[in-house]
Amino acid sequence: IVLGTLDVAEVDRWLLDAIERFPGEPGFLPAAVLALGAQRTPPDDDEVFDLAARPHGAEGAGGIGITIRRRIDDLEARAALARLGVHRLAEVRYAVARALAASATFPDTRAAIAAALAAEPEDRVAARWAEPLAAWAASAAQTPEREAVLGGLLERALTPGADEARFRLEKDLARSELSTSLLDRLLSGSEASRPSEIRAFALSVLPGAALHSGSDAVGRVRDLLEDTLAHDPHEDLRDLAARQLGALPPTDAAVAALARAARDERPWRVRFAAVTSLARHGSRLDAVEALRAAAHDTDERVAAEARRALEALPR
Repeated sequence: IVLGTLDVAEVDRWLLDAIERFPGEPGFLPAAVLALGAQRTPPDDDEVFDLAARPHGAEGAGGIGITIRRRIDDLEARAALARLGVHRLAEVRYAVARALAASATFPDTRAAIAAALAAEPEDRVAARWAEPLAAWAASAAQTPEREAVLGGLLERALTPGADEARFRLEKDLARSELSTSLLDRLLSGSEASRPSEIRAFALSVLPGAALHSGSDAVGRVRDLLEDTLAHDPHEDLRDLAARQLGALPPTDAAVAALARAARDERPWRVRFAAVTSLARHGSRLDAVEALRAAAHDTDERVAAEARRALEALPR
C-alpha cells in the first residue's frame, strides 16, 4: 500500500535494493520481480475494456494487484531482472520471464532471455522465456541474431518433454521465414525416429513456415506431407498430414494423394481430413471429382462434409 503511493521510479529503486538484499525469499521475490518497472494498481481498479494498456496482471504480496507494464525502458531494471533469470527458484525465474516478456524489443533483453532459455531446466518456465523471442523473430529482419534465436527456439521445441514450449511456439514459428539450415532442422523433427508429439509439432509448423520461406521450401514440405499421408503407420499423423496439405498450393500429386486418402483410408477421420483439404482446392476439376466420390462415403460424417463442400463451390 505504501509503495503504491510513491513515484514509479522511486519504487523501482526501493525494489532493486530489496531484491539485492533478500535474494532467497521465495514469498517476496516473485512479487518484487513482477512489480519492478510495473504499474501497481489494486485488482478491482483494472479496466477490463482497456486490456491493451494492461495486458498482464498478477497478485503481489498481501493481495496487492500488479499490472505488469508492457515494456521496461529502464536499463538498470532490465539488467537486474536479467541477473535473476538463472535464480535457483523456478517461481522467481517464471516471474522474471513474465516481467521481461514485453521488453524483447531491446537487444540486451533478447540476449538475456536467450541465455536463460538455454539454461532453463523446467518446461513451464522455458515456455515463458521462448514465447517473446518467437514473437520477435516472426517479424524481424533476417540477421545473424535472428538466425541464432530461431536456432535456440527449434532446439528447445524439438527436445522431448518440451510440451508447453511447443504449444507456445507453434503459432509464431509457423509465420516465420526460415533459412535452409533452419528448415532442415525443423524437417528433422518429422523423422520416424522422433517421438510422435515432436513429429506432430513439426508437421503443424512446416506448411506455414514454408509459405514464408520460398517455393523450394514449399515443395520439400509438400513432398513430406504426401509421403506421411501415404505411408505413415500413425493415424494421428496421417490425419494431420491430410489437413496440412490443404494449406499449401495444390499440385497434381498432392490432389491425387488426398483423393486416395479420401477413398481408401480406413479411419473415417483421415478421410474426413482429406475431404476438407480437397474442398480448399475446389477450383480444380480433379479435386471436385474426388469430392463427388466422397459424397457417397459409407460414413455419413465424411459424405456430409463432401456434399457441403460441393454445395459451396461457385456455380
